[in-house]
Amino acid sequence: MLDALLPPGTYFRFNPYMSEDIPLNESRPEKLNFLKGEAESYLERNEAKLKKAASVLCQEKSTIQRVAEWAKLKADMYEGLPFSSKL
Repeated sequence: MLDALLPPGTYFRFNPYMSEDIPLNESRPEKLNFLKGEAESYLERNEAKLKKAASVLCQEKSTIQRVAEWAKLKADMYEGLPFSSKL
């Protein structure tokens, strides 16, 4: 739903379908091999989407983005402190 509301290339959702419920603490080799196969199939089916997400994440940030992130970091550091300690 968010991908319909946001500009293209700003939201990526990866939600693989699991054909079988397998607990997180599963350790049987046949179940782990099954999960590995499911993961490989998912990656193959979504290769283009994964490459697009990787390319967006690897883009160099602009100067404006870096300054905005720095300002937000500083604001977050001082949030909740008395005004006199900010000077």
